[in-house]
Amino acid sequence: FIEGAAPNAAGGGRRGARRGRIRKLQLPGVRARPRPAPPAGDDVQDGGRVTEILRGERPFPAGSARLRYSPGTLGLDMASSLRHCYVNATRYRAHIGSAGGGKQCLVSVSPEHRIIYRNIPKSSSSSARHAMQDFLSGEDMRMKHDDLEDRVHVQNYTMISFIREPSNRFYSSYDEAFFRMGPWMGDPEGQIVWDKPRIRKQYHDSKWRVEKYPYLYEGFETIHDFRRL
Repeated sequence: FIEGAAPNAAGGGRRGARRGRIRKLQLPGVRARPRPAPPAGDDVQDGGRVTEILRGERPFPAGSARLRYSPGTLGLDMASSLRHCYVNATRYRAHIGSAGGGKQCLVSVSPEHRIIYRNIPKSSSSSARHAMQDFLSGEDMRMKHDDLEDRVHVQNYTMISFIREPSNRFYSSYDEAFFRMGPWMGDPEGQIVWDKPRIRKQYHDSKWRVEKYPYLYEGFETIHDFRRL
């Protein structure tokens, strides 16, 4: 079981962080910005050693349950890194729509222009929905798959959507999830949510999901820490 330590990316703001992380993962051998030495007893490994393990050039250390490495230190591109990611599919079963007409999906519908925009998250979905609302009199709604087929094949609607390179979409989703679960989302005096008590409550209600992996936010206390890296 091999895990990355807290993300480390260059640039300002969330978009800069995304660009920095993507560049690092696309260019083997590029090293992350130096981080403080880990606490005594921490098992953060050199990324070059972990890379050799992933490539099968070195055996997994005996007696180790997992290895941790600093971000940006793997000598792998994005596609190769993702091949080694593990996801427990049963845990996220509720996020996957069932076949047939039971599950509803988010769409933006313009009856005036007979256009349906099918939302795909992290693929310019927010921009597309705003464009539908601002220029095509579109309206967001939830719609079953059977109803979508009826609009397209019976009522002659045109359905459009946008896709994105899978690796970039994956890391964009990770960045958003990392941002939303950062400690700054629960700080009543912080810059992000000082006037958003409902968001603070959602953070504290879900905080247990990440507390089992405390190293994810090592060195991050405020939104300024996140933006600086």
